[in-house]
Amino acid sequence: MLFYNDDFVCLLASIFLFIIFTPKELTLDPPSHMKLIVHAIKINIYMAMKSENPTVYEVSLKDAQTWVKAYDQRIAAGATKSFLVDVDELNDIIAISDQVQYVRFYFGYNGAQREHPEKLLLVPVDANGVDMINTIGDNSQIYDFTMPCPPTCDMDSPINKE
Repeated sequence: MLFYNDDFVCLLASIFLFIIFTPKELTLDPPSHMKLIVHAIKINIYMAMKSENPTVYEVSLKDAQTWVKAYDQRIAAGATKSFLVDVDELNDIIAISDQVQYVRFYFGYNGAQREHPEKLLLVPVDANGVDMINTIGDNSQIYDFTMPCPPTCDMDSPINKE
């Protein structure tokens, strides 16, 4: 179990000692201490979870096939099934600010567009779950550089087979 992980206990002890015995020349304000602690705990939890279960966020192929098939049965023929996102563009969103902790995906619909009016809008999000949308000027920080499937489908993908 995660909370009985010896490495986790050692990490908490190290953080406690760091806080108590921080040299005066290395003074950190309380928010910086907390940020350091939170990041250290996140890293340890992630590492503990990965070591106990290497597929924490991964879905089995069978589950994915079931979910995709169920979705396909609910949409019209030729409707958008998925979106392809360029990893460099996704990294650009993450690099907007050091405060970006997440990327939120919004579904949209552009009725003025005849083919594939479905949109997937990407927005940077801070650690508090707040959208980092700029409401002043032209740089909204809301992005739509996704490529819908069809036509970008991988028709040979195992996710589309059973």
